Amino acid sequence: KFLNKEVVEFLSDRYLKVEIKVRVQKIKGEPDPNFKLEANLDRNVYKEGDPLVIDVRTSKDSYLYVFNIAPDQSVSVLLPNKNLKDNFVKKSTLVQVPPKKSGVTYRATLLPEQESFQEIIKIIAIKADELEDFDITLGREKMSLDYFYNMLLDLDRNQISEQDLFFTVDKTPE
Repeated sequence: KFLNKEVVEFLSDRYLKVEIKVRVQKIKGEPDPNFKLEANLDRNVYKEGDPLVIDVRTSKDSYLYVFNIAPDQSVSVLLPNKNLKDNFVKKSTLVQVPPKKSGVTYRATLLPEQESFQEIIKIIAIKADELEDFDITLGREKMSLDYFYNMLLDLDRNQISEQDLFFTVDKTPE
């Protein structure tokens, strides 16, 4: 839970300083050292309204789940969604999220009162051979951060690989 947050400038960089209250719990299982997830955003800083593109590659056939963790502590499901239902990826294949020819665009956004903020894209790959019918989103398009993290605690570390991508959104000058 966020208790306090502020933007701190040091030299020519800006950082988000946060005070949080956390609950620590050991996640089930041990990570599979042979199950890797590599992901990158097309850049680290976006102007409000810019499209976001994510490149992803996994070392095993898997189902890909992509979430945006926003400054208001809400979590949006970017993949799968009602327009992009197929989240299966073949091992070693570079995939772009959203796919170029899908007609879907993810745009960087700010809350109305914000000038700039750092957000997180969380990507989770789940081994295809283990959880074929599993849906981590449970049909939700948006959820609270608390609900999301509690949901993640139910996953077995041996079945998943995950990565967090941090990016900054700046207000577009008028």
